[in-house]
Amino acid sequence: MSLAEQIIVVVMVILGTMRTRFLPFLIFPAGKPTPQYIRYLGKALPAAVFGLFLETVGMETRPDIRFGSIEIY
Repeated sequence: MSLAEQIIVVVMVILGTMRTRFLPFLIFPAGKPTPQYIRYLGKALPAAVFGLFLETVGMETRPDIRFGSIEIY
């Protein structure tokens, strides 16, 4: 990869990161109330992600778990 290509990649990563950081402030300005579905996701997603994490750890520590006819190793 040439130096120009490396610089382009770094700039694209920076722009992508900035977009994900600043987009919520543009979509949900400070003066408006937070939509109800966003509040619901704020309450429901942390528990769902934690449950998914526990399920993933459980599959890694128990290689004998079977899903149908497929063995998980």
